[in-house]
Amino acid sequence: MRSWIVVISFVVACDKGKPTEPPTPTPPPGPQPIVTVDAPPATKELATPKSKRGLIVYSIESVQSGQPIKTGPLTLIDPDGTTPVTTTIAGPRDLVVGSQLIAGRRGDDNEPFVIDLRAPAIVAKKSVHEVEFMTPDGKLVSRCAGGISQPFKICVSDGDPQVWRDLFEEAKRGDDDLGVVVAAGRDIVHGSYAQLSKLPAFSIRISDKKRTEYPGLIRKSDGYTIEPAYSPNGTKAVSCEKQLIVTTLDGSAKPQTIKLDAEPTRCECKFSHDDSKLACSILYKAAETGIDSLWLWDLRSNIKTQVTSQIAIGDFVWSPDDTEIAFVGVAEKPDRWVLRTSSLDGKTVKDLVTIEMRPHLIDLAGWTAP
Repeated sequence: MRSWIVVISFVVACDKGKPTEPPTPTPPPGPQPIVTVDAPPATKELATPKSKRGLIVYSIESVQSGQPIKTGPLTLIDPDGTTPVTTTIAGPRDLVVGSQLIAGRRGDDNEPFVIDLRAPAIVAKKSVHEVEFMTPDGKLVSRCAGGISQPFKICVSDGDPQVWRDLFEEAKRGDDDLGVVVAAGRDIVHGSYAQLSKLPAFSIRISDKKRTEYPGLIRKSDGYTIEPAYSPNGTKAVSCEKQLIVTTLDGSAKPQTIKLDAEPTRCECKFSHDDSKLACSILYKAAETGIDSLWLWDLRSNIKTQVTSQIAIGDFVWSPDDTEIAFVGVAEKPDRWVLRTSSLDGKTVKDLVTIEMRPHLIDLAGWTAP
């Protein structure tokens, strides 16, 4: 879940309209505004929608002062803009989206669940562990144990949420060394320790459980820990401080430094699926106070492209084929948030869902493969 610079909220509205006499032609199908943040009655299973371009996964969060956050149902939408499919999965939290799997927690008891989109219907299956990450080939990754009184343990599943196996376990090092899983890529899991007093960042290969440490990859700046973002292939990492530093994890290339216009107040980066491009949402401290920019860098040619610049940008995700980016931004009409897709040059933009601001958030979770 992103931290927003501005206060955002949605009031959901929908004008369905009624035909008059004589009947007017029915307009072509298009994106429909969300009409409720409550889950529909779980009377039947919903057919899993199919799309040649995959499905964008999101939900609506209701945020009101002094009250717990209320999360609406899991929703899937075709990037071509067909009517969203609102599932019966109520109150999803901590959503993780893979190629054909969606995982998260739901309900008051935070029950872990996994949805397989290859099945004919949308059905949530209970999971033994909370799914924290997924690999591109569909393996589930969880920190299945770890705390002040427990050893740090990572488990993986080949896709069955009831069947897990141990990938890594380490004896307790100290009260301040709580291990975390930070990313998963192709045949690799990345981790680090919360206080960093004993170990650097590390990775574990799933196929043979080989562990590799990366001294110096995690940095501290002004007392804050700078955790890098890892590429889907598990070959690169990027840190965003006063500039972007792209590191090849096996040491086969020198770190690539990308200069920024100014020191950013906030910076979030995500690699494309083939590791060749880097998208970053950046809020600058001085040059663009109050304006979010979404930038794209081609790491091979060093070409820089501004995809968009708006009052605020929320979550963003790459399309499965790396030709588009979906993001939550601000609509041209005041007081509305919009879920959009954009071409990489920012010239072709499509609005999928727009919602008034007060008092909700769009939680964009991911983009599945076709």
